[in-house]
Amino acid sequence: MRIGIHKLHKYAGVFSGIFLLLLALSGFFLNHDNWKFLYSTTFSNRYIPNETIQQNQRLYNAFHIDTRSRNIYTIAGFRGVYISRDFGKNYLHSFDIPVYSMIEIDDGNYYVATSEGLYYSSDKANTWKRFALDGKIVTSLSYDDDKFLVVVDKSELILLNKKGSILSHTTVNIEQSELEHDISLSRLIRDVHYGRGLFDDGISLLLNDFSALWLTLLALSGYVLW
Repeated sequence: MRIGIHKLHKYAGVFSGIFLLLLALSGFFLNHDNWKFLYSTTFSNRYIPNETIQQNQRLYNAFHIDTRSRNIYTIAGFRGVYISRDFGKNYLHSFDIPVYSMIEIDDGNYYVATSEGLYYSSDKANTWKRFALDGKIVTSLSYDDDKFLVVVDKSELILLNKKGSILSHTTVNIEQSELEHDISLSRLIRDVHYGRGLFDDGISLLLNDFSALWLTLLALSGYVLW
């Protein structure tokens, strides 16, 4: 009986270690925007539940049908930009940086707001070039009167001209009193889980990262000892 319990404990520890390793690594990647290219955006298995497919569709941030060539579809999301030339039957992955927003101006010029700045394409979204704000996390993009208005990291407003030069730069400062409001327990737990809600200046995220790496070390060292 003692031998049976010992084996049960040993194998349970191995499976638990594998689970903790996957949990720690996936949580670490999910907590950082620059790892969003790892997110899944396509499903081919018809047996996957509809709820899962609906959740996955949230990873698409923009969809465009060319007004002149109706067969060309362009989709942008956290795994980049995909283009189809056969009414959406088959897609080519043409850009692999996470995209938050996409617009088309002047019939065929595409601009995308990404986690690494603004990019543009002038050849039906096949090749992409840097446009402006290199290395910045641009979360929103709009265009009017030959000017671009972009949001950087949800805290800065930048106005650009058509050449990508900065016309104005505004940092959004909100009074602390305006941010004070009641939150639900579920929201608090979710914020703590994603490295927010306990401390300011990224300390909560740092604690989450440390915990993820510690669990990874614990799982790997346990496997070596086994």
